Amino acid sequence: YFCQKHINEHNCKFADFTEDEEEGFKEGDWVGIEGLPGIFKVLSVKEFNAKRRLIIKSLSDGKLYEVFVPPRRVNRLLKPLERVMRGVFGPPEKFDIFVDALRLRYAYLYNPASILSISKIDPLPHQIEAVYGRMLDSPEPRFLLADDVGLGKTIETGMLLKELKLRERVKRILIVVPPALQYKWQKELRERFNEIFQVYTGETLKTFANVSNPWTAHDQIITSLELAKMSLYKDWLKDVKWDMVIIDEAHKLAAHKFGNKVEYTDRFRLGELLHTRTRCLLLLTATPHSGEDYAFYRLVSLVDPYLFPSERDINREKLRRVMIRRIKEDLCDIFPPRESKTLSVEFSEEERRLYYELIKYVGYYFNLAKEEKRRGVGFAMVILQRRMASSIYAIKKSLVNRLERLEGLLKLPVEAFPELAKEDLEIIEEYEKNPEDVDEEAVERAMRNIESLTMARNKRELEIEIDQIKHLLELLDQVKIDSKASFLIDFIKKLHAEAPNEKVLVFTEYRDTMEYLKRLLEDEGYKGQISYIHGSMSAGEREDQVEAFRKRDDIRVMVATDAAAEGIDLQHNCHIMINYELPWNPNRIEQRIGRLHRYGQKKKVLIHNLLVKGTIEGAIFDRLLWKIDRIKSAMGERVFDVIGMLLSEVKIQELIMSIVAEGMKTFDAKIEDALRKIDKRRELIEMLERKCLMRDHINWSFLSSMRESGVENMIGESDVERFMKRFIAFSGGSLEEIDNGVYRIKLSEELEELTQLRSGEIVTFSREVAEKTGIRLITLGSSVMNRILKALTDPAFEGWTAVKIDPKGREGFLFVYSYSVKNAKEDLTWKRLFMLFHDLNTREIYAVNPTIIWDLENPASKEVKVPEEFLKFLSEGSGALNEQLKILKNSFEAELRGKLERELKIRLEDLKNYYETKIRESNERIRKYKMRLLIDKENMEIAIRREEANIREYRSDWESRERELRDKYTIVEEDLPDLMAVAIVLSKARFSKTKGEIEKIERLAIEEAIKYEISYGRKPLDVSWEFRGYDIVSEEGGERRFIEVKGFAVSGDVEMTSNEWIAAEKLKDRYWLYIVENALDDEKRGVTATIRNPYEVLKELAKVKEIRDFKVEIKAEDWKSIIHKIDRRNNTIGD
Repeated sequence: YFCQKHINEHNCKFADFTEDEEEGFKEGDWVGIEGLPGIFKVLSVKEFNAKRRLIIKSLSDGKLYEVFVPPRRVNRLLKPLERVMRGVFGPPEKFDIFVDALRLRYAYLYNPASILSISKIDPLPHQIEAVYGRMLDSPEPRFLLADDVGLGKTIETGMLLKELKLRERVKRILIVVPPALQYKWQKELRERFNEIFQVYTGETLKTFANVSNPWTAHDQIITSLELAKMSLYKDWLKDVKWDMVIIDEAHKLAAHKFGNKVEYTDRFRLGELLHTRTRCLLLLTATPHSGEDYAFYRLVSLVDPYLFPSERDINREKLRRVMIRRIKEDLCDIFPPRESKTLSVEFSEEERRLYYELIKYVGYYFNLAKEEKRRGVGFAMVILQRRMASSIYAIKKSLVNRLERLEGLLKLPVEAFPELAKEDLEIIEEYEKNPEDVDEEAVERAMRNIESLTMARNKRELEIEIDQIKHLLELLDQVKIDSKASFLIDFIKKLHAEAPNEKVLVFTEYRDTMEYLKRLLEDEGYKGQISYIHGSMSAGEREDQVEAFRKRDDIRVMVATDAAAEGIDLQHNCHIMINYELPWNPNRIEQRIGRLHRYGQKKKVLIHNLLVKGTIEGAIFDRLLWKIDRIKSAMGERVFDVIGMLLSEVKIQELIMSIVAEGMKTFDAKIEDALRKIDKRRELIEMLERKCLMRDHINWSFLSSMRESGVENMIGESDVERFMKRFIAFSGGSLEEIDNGVYRIKLSEELEELTQLRSGEIVTFSREVAEKTGIRLITLGSSVMNRILKALTDPAFEGWTAVKIDPKGREGFLFVYSYSVKNAKEDLTWKRLFMLFHDLNTREIYAVNPTIIWDLENPASKEVKVPEEFLKFLSEGSGALNEQLKILKNSFEAELRGKLERELKIRLEDLKNYYETKIRESNERIRKYKMRLLIDKENMEIAIRREEANIREYRSDWESRERELRDKYTIVEEDLPDLMAVAIVLSKARFSKTKGEIEKIERLAIEEAIKYEISYGRKPLDVSWEFRGYDIVSEEGGERRFIEVKGFAVSGDVEMTSNEWIAAEKLKDRYWLYIVENALDDEKRGVTATIRNPYEVLKELAKVKEIRDFKVEIKAEDWKSIIHKIDRRNNTIGD
């Protein structure tokens, strides 16, 4: 019944379903080919030099092959219909497994949102709409996903990725993220979506010394922007194609325009390369538009190069085709409010003296460095000022380090003092922009190097500066109390005195300050209660600290640096944040807040900012925060999500250092200028919101219809569990339930080889059990299921024919058809399964749900005589069957063609607009050049020829791209669908002494239930012939109830098929069981019980019958006794 080698290698004989004459095959035949695994359909046969040339198509994956006979040996195989006509039937279990495997493998055809029931996620409405209402609507999704921070872009990405994999549209996937997020992405995709990705780091790539191109070594890779942009690794990427590329923090792929000059960053060059090497592309960013139109235009152009000819042409209507953007303000019911408070700290006299002496020192040398263009020394002064703003401990370490460095220079035999190293400059500049992208140890090393830079031209001047530093260190020694640190500790202790279980997140810029605060808190009674994170930690160390803060009640404080701010999500158990010092890069303020203000946060997020009175930084931030608070009164909560953009033109570092250098006399003028810049940025933000940026609102009607369809057609855990139980039992293995939902699996060697499971392994089919226990989860999309479904949907599995029994009395033929259509480019395939029932009694042909197999029974005997009228009916009905197939095929193709033609029309219009604009611009330049021919003939002629060449290239590219688009969006019509399997369905009445009574009881019971519904004002529809797992759909006021009817001649035990039982489990309160007793008695017949949610009500009484039948049975005395206990508000008799 099951041959693993037959499935994978096809080395065994074809047994009774072959005809050995090689001369006998023709177009349309099924054949086995020596040396090729699987079964093939012959598309054409041609004589060729005493040989026959065959074009064949694999029935497994649709691939085409060319073979010559001889030398190949070919065996013709009996097709399913031929086997039926000859009376050759296989085990009915095999037919069931084959059909159910098809249903599960192509689950998306029945339930477009199948991953919602198999992944460890509870998606929000905006995430469901983005994936199923927008992105999956495109055959090759390419989108800019620009939701606000905390709206779950990673989840949306995982949903899209998983759905595309289930649809077999993508295999090779590259995810490019900031370095700090690599392992977070890997963990999220593994834990939530059961997807395994390899993380590529510099160290990882060293292990591929013997691999010509490391990017081909794995199909699912996560790497960093910083690594992938490096020349060596980027060159390797040029030779690799991907099915899908995902780039997180995509705003970092920046291109800037200054007049007519364009500056491309290395990150943009990487994006430019990758967008040409993939079919599907997803760019993720919460800040798509920085205020620079050209940068935004180039970002959008990575998604669709032909959408806009230039940045001047951007408009919201067209932008919506490639961009999805939702903001927190529009999802206010999901997110709690945020509140920012300023906590003012007073310096002691000693601290004030130190501060003002330091800014004298910093200001003097900063001015000197600026005059003499010594950028390195200027950087050194900036670092000292920032370290002072951070903590007393941080500035002390820096001054001690600087003193040691300068004293070391004094000992040199020559007066050759170091200059700023290019590498250190690049590290510091990158850290200023993107702290999470730079290794913290490298930053600290660069800062230490910069601290040794001096303006001294000789040793005498060096001695003067050394004395100045010693004086500052003497002032530091006079500081006995760190006022800011004391304030922080008192604030946290007071908070915990009022609310002992509250968790607090403290952010600081420097690791030195972080370690200092940790020690102080431990000395004040918080020992063993602190988590900490800094940028030099490994991914594992970071995760351990985060998990401790999340899960341990005794860990009440986390202290973290900015380099660690991106990628830690703490919203589930913390809502209080303290900025020990505010970062001089305003984007980091947003990042810090985003650690707490994310989906899942239930409390108001409180942001406390420590500012020191009487300091330049304190005064500046006090005015900036005042301005932000004023804007909040107009913009509302939205202000917190655009702080970085509002303050981007202020350039806080320049503002602080200019006042340090020029004195407080310039403060008022400079701060007023800064406030005016903020007002201008606010106006720009409002203009962008009105004119440029998309702002999507949830389409609730789409979600409602999808939810309704999804519940009815959901393929979930129960379906997978039932399938695996039957398959393993049939194949000689077993599943032993050792706990609720937990199984020990027993497998043969062949099954171990197929599934890659070990006999004796513990598994579960329940997401909830897997989350609680960590036991291996087997579900749709898992590697185990993928291997099994691929093998069992191969026609070589032989689940071709069977005899089945219908307990409800229907008779006829059950046909399973597969149909695939490709585009002209042959890089896209659309699949459909058609399952048709040809009714012997009514002569009707109608589509049925594949779950019909669970409503049908197996014959009691292996030897079943098929009545003669069936074979006659089969021959006579072939014409009508083909007509029905043509209707289904044409309907599918027309729907698909219409959708593709609409898409093609839009894209061709974009293409026309793009190239016409480019050609028009070139012609305009030619016109201007011609006007200047008399002035500069030689150069103008060169310029004209250049533009004429550009026009020719534009026209050529236009023609080529148009041809490519037409091939992409034009489908190639195929023959009729392939018949994969067929079953003869016999009425159970044929094997009953009361022949005909079963069908009559069924019919009368349904009629009685319909009358019952009408009497209560509902509108019932009989769908029993569709094998949905219920007989009637009844509507009233937009609400639907799904009714399964059980009829009895008098009364009896209720028997429900697994199809009905699982439907009841999925539909819950919308599923009803109606019991009709005395069905054959016109006077007594009636609906005697209506049980709402019978799965929940009866599951304790239900007894599962023999595993291969998968039925449940409730004894008459049990269901009758329980209906008297049913709460009349939820389950009623007589309704």
